[in-house]
Amino acid sequence: MDNTEAAKQINLHGNLITASNDENLTNIFHQIRTSKSPAVINFGASWCRVCAEILPSFNQLSNKFPKLSFVYADIDECPETTQHIRYTPTFHFYRDGERVDAMFGAGQERMNWSENEEENLARAWVAALEDPITPPNFWVKVGNVFHDLMGYQSRSFDEICAKFRDMRVKCLEFNGIYNFVINNAHEGDMVAVAMHQYEDTKHTV
Repeated sequence: MDNTEAAKQINLHGNLITASNDENLTNIFHQIRTSKSPAVINFGASWCRVCAEILPSFNQLSNKFPKLSFVYADIDECPETTQHIRYTPTFHFYRDGERVDAMFGAGQERMNWSENEEENLARAWVAALEDPITPPNFWVKVGNVFHDLMGYQSRSFDEICAKFRDMRVKCLEFNGIYNFVINNAHEGDMVAVAMHQYEDTKHTV
């Protein structure tokens, strides 16, 4: 018995359902949508260390909140219905039959941003600044562009705003280089040129 399976056994009386296969998970989705009862789905994997570490807490919450449906789905046991899952663990929150929020990863793995994410956040910020149509919410625009660049919704808007606060000085420095590149009429992908020059300045410091 692996750590994840052992952790699932802790739940004795809580409102926790474990999806055993794709058909089972499809039925659970249908039940959540038709019953309109609040629910949270934890997408994990037996090989995921973080999943095993947080599953006991997930079980405890299911004991504490019996009116909320808790579902655990192993992405390897439900491969067809979990093709959209990019991180483990991933949590989906449902209310009135509709998904209202999502959380990706946990702990240090959730906090760390890849270089690709940071670069795409900088690109999204520049794109939002240059948008001639002022959006009703600047950060919604940044988030939408960021997710388009990533190809999937890898971060919540709260995470994007928090990350930008950490990156603010870097982004302002990058924006200065980017404006210099534009004013000097460089050809090609101006953001890529500016990013390259920005990386050069970091290496020379």
